[in-house]
Amino acid sequence: LMAVEELKIENTYYKFNFNDYLFLVLDSTFCLDNYDYCGKIDDEQFQWIKDTLAANLGIPKIIISHIPLFSAVLIEDNYPSKDGRIISKYQAHSDSAKLHRLFLENNVKLCLSGHTHINDYIKYRGTEYISCGAICGNWWSDTIYRGTRSGFLLIDFDNSDYSCNYINFE
Repeated sequence: LMAVEELKIENTYYKFNFNDYLFLVLDSTFCLDNYDYCGKIDDEQFQWIKDTLAANLGIPKIIISHIPLFSAVLIEDNYPSKDGRIISKYQAHSDSAKLHRLFLENNVKLCLSGHTHINDYIKYRGTEYISCGAICGNWWSDTIYRGTRSGFLLIDFDNSDYSCNYINFE
């Protein structure tokens, strides 16, 4: 909550409109005990998402979260974590199925995330999930991390349409 006070924002999640889209920025880092975390939306925020989406049915939506809601590249790690999960709780959402069902019902077109520093693209049942690399690449130690160069995602909006292009940063 320090960030809320420092940035003088109302909450750790919020919405805004741009062009013909409604953007929902989520707080996707769920705090556990002892400074631990996982990718998850708490009950209060989930209800806010549900209410916000339902109140804006005719508007296409874009979701922004730090931790990916869906990811294909994380499967390649293929190692069980301490809790036996193949995909680490730090790398993807544990509630992604519940969120995706909600997105299907409410015209969510695009979900953007980062966190992994790896370019990843999934289009599933009409919703695009894009996780992109980072300017810092491999945490400033190299320019390439698991096949993704240092860079950023550029999204170009043309009324109710958009295009995405990853820009390498050299």
